[in-house]
Amino acid sequence: MAERPEHRGADRPAELLARHYGIAAKIVPLASEVERTDEIRTPEGLRLILKTSSRAEARESFAFQSGVLAGLEGHGAVVAPRLIRTRDGSAMFHDGETCGYLQTRLDGTPLHSAAQTPALVFGTGRSLARLNLALGRCSPPGGGVRCCGTSDAGLSFPPCPVIWDRARSPTWCAAPWRSMPSRSPRIWRRLTGRSPTTIPARTTS
Repeated sequence: MAERPEHRGADRPAELLARHYGIAAKIVPLASEVERTDEIRTPEGLRLILKTSSRAEARESFAFQSGVLAGLEGHGAVVAPRLIRTRDGSAMFHDGETCGYLQTRLDGTPLHSAAQTPALVFGTGRSLARLNLALGRCSPPGGGVRCCGTSDAGLSFPPCPVIWDRARSPTWCAAPWRSMPSRSPRIWRRLTGRSPTTIPARTTS
């Protein structure tokens, strides 16, 4: 934790975002440990998360994190951020010494800000159990690496501010998800690989 976080101006993230994703948006730096984390606010009202780093260890760490997000796509039991692929279809980008990836941002209350009630603890345990089962089906690159900026060894999870139990919160972020095709068709195509003509039905089971 002695390393300084990579927080500089917004010019470099804006350049990377435009070059690798074709997106122009407002960039808001967020708190992070070592790597740089920015909230991306598109003109259509979407909120995304861009993670970048120029540290050598970030390449394997980001490959793992983006690989986990890609592996969780379509897994109905877990609500997780969705990976947005680059213009060439890659899970992450490399630009000189800098690498990074882009994901959606989940709405909700961070666990550390919520009242630690027995119901919350129970629901969190259920969600983590579902996440554990889902991760068993993933084979991300560098599965044994530590995430960039963490100090304890072992399996690390992708940045996810909150994981809701879908059985308890069936509507999670249905409104922004369902409006995405019309609000941002370019990002919709990156997420789904399809034209924004149909909106996937979300079940509550």
